[in-house]
Amino acid sequence: MTTSDLPAQRTETTTIAQNPYLTRLQRALAQNRVIFLVLLAAMVHGLVYVFSIPPWQHYDEPNHFEYAWLLANRPGMPQLGDYDQEMRREVARSMIENGFYKGWGTPPNLNSEDGPIWIGQYSQLTDPPLYYLFASLPLRIFARNGLSFDRIAAQLYSVRLVSLVFYLITIVIAWGLISEITGPGSPLRWLVPLSVALVPAFADLMTAINNDALSVAAFSFFLWGSIYLLRRGFSWGGLLWLVVSATLCLWTKNTVYIALPLAALVLVLVIFPKKWRWVLWAAVAIGALVGVKLIFDWGDAALWNRETYQASFTREITGQAPVGDHALHLEYNPGEFPARSLRLEQFLPSSTSKALGSKTLTLGVWMWANRPIDALSPMMYVYDQNQSYFDTFSLQDSPAFYAYTMTLSAGTSRTLMILSPLWDEHEDQLDIYYDGLVLVEGEMPLDEAPVFDGADASTGVWGGKQFTNLVRNASAEDAWPRIQRDIEMKSAQLIPDDGRLSLVQYTILDRRVGGWYYRDSAAHLFRTFWAKFGWAHVPLLGHKPYRMLALTLIPGLLLAPVLVWRKRLTLPWHELMLLGLVMGLVGIQALLRGTI
Repeated sequence: MTTSDLPAQRTETTTIAQNPYLTRLQRALAQNRVIFLVLLAAMVHGLVYVFSIPPWQHYDEPNHFEYAWLLANRPGMPQLGDYDQEMRREVARSMIENGFYKGWGTPPNLNSEDGPIWIGQYSQLTDPPLYYLFASLPLRIFARNGLSFDRIAAQLYSVRLVSLVFYLITIVIAWGLISEITGPGSPLRWLVPLSVALVPAFADLMTAINNDALSVAAFSFFLWGSIYLLRRGFSWGGLLWLVVSATLCLWTKNTVYIALPLAALVLVLVIFPKKWRWVLWAAVAIGALVGVKLIFDWGDAALWNRETYQASFTREITGQAPVGDHALHLEYNPGEFPARSLRLEQFLPSSTSKALGSKTLTLGVWMWANRPIDALSPMMYVYDQNQSYFDTFSLQDSPAFYAYTMTLSAGTSRTLMILSPLWDEHEDQLDIYYDGLVLVEGEMPLDEAPVFDGADASTGVWGGKQFTNLVRNASAEDAWPRIQRDIEMKSAQLIPDDGRLSLVQYTILDRRVGGWYYRDSAAHLFRTFWAKFGWAHVPLLGHKPYRMLALTLIPGLLLAPVLVWRKRLTLPWHELMLLGLVMGLVGIQALLRGTI
């Protein structure tokens, strides 16, 4: 190097230093270099879970793998019912070799040709395809090298690594989002992403073969874009960010479809001046209350879960009612819905169900129809035994009393009464009525109707014996809301596992039935949030470890309101309200889904 070279070198250095984009990048890297350490910790943590969790020991992992495998090894998109028997045989063999079925029942027959070999309960082939397209990329390498059916466990780990990438992306997004609402130097900028990275259950979920990995990343990216717009105001780049991220959610999983209405809310908040945002939040709250009111109508029979799509109410005033003024009503219209979808249910409270094991019961009812017809009696169904008890009755066009006895098997923690009168389709319209339903312990005279003490049919005398009716609202004298039929039908297409809004309503309003469910669901969510592995069947070791974790939350719950109050004038309230709304919606969705 000569002296004449030095000015040129200094000039080049000065030019680089004066480049505003490079200067901004250098400053950002210097200020946020901690994120690289967090990512390193997250990668190590994630790799531990990728390779330490035994093959197939995540929720529905075999079926998620099947979707990706079919994409990699067959042309086109797989459809519901598609499968490859040889692939399923190798997956089932791997499950057996890795101890999947220990304590879980009998392994499937690997030589079966009668149908698809069992590798899981639920097919994922109806899920949006985006995650599986990414997951299929490493499997295509195996396929091109003629290894489609070889080293299945290695193929599994390769797809888990795809999920690991989405896990790391989510950590970066958590850093970016918290950086939008905190100032430079805030410890939250490294505490939040580090906490996300080190939660065991999150690392376990995000390194599994499961479309949750991409849905979490996509929805987190959407939240970051929403906060970006709220903080910085409208921009075309921000709008593109919002639209792209919401579309990614739509292509990933139905649990993050809430990104679509949230995107509309964010745009409205951004378009209006900041001083009007509180007015808009108030309008949103009022609109939500009005929307809830419009969803419901009044007049269904209380304490009965509506499983029918009939347009009419399940409670009807009728002069034919033997007990009180009302009767339960099921309406069948040919060609509208299948006959077997005509159904009402009432769960017995858990304490009542448990007391009925191995006991003899008598079930009676006043029934009639708008024309003579053979119908199924009210049915008792015991979940524990998957066992049903019922009879058949010949109904007339005027009320008649019918009864039968049964002896339940032992173990009856979950029992329900089902009113589902039809098993075949009919050519003509049908109206079927129930009144004075009665279920009592012991054998009662079948040819004698009970005498009830009042219109509610809760107590009475039957065969000279005083009784307390185990059926509640047995004569449909009490009413409660019902969900509008169109909304109920549309919601059934979105709620997973054949869920319905009417069932949600039933479990909320009937606290004796739904109370235990939501208590168990909340406890399950708490435990699985921290750490519960496999298919949620491997808890933490130790004496009541989850109670100790609960105790660690108490200081935070007590101090958080104090800190919020002290910083109330400087907090980004609109952004926090959006995050709070999202937390509430996601939390309610998870609570309703429960332990499934």
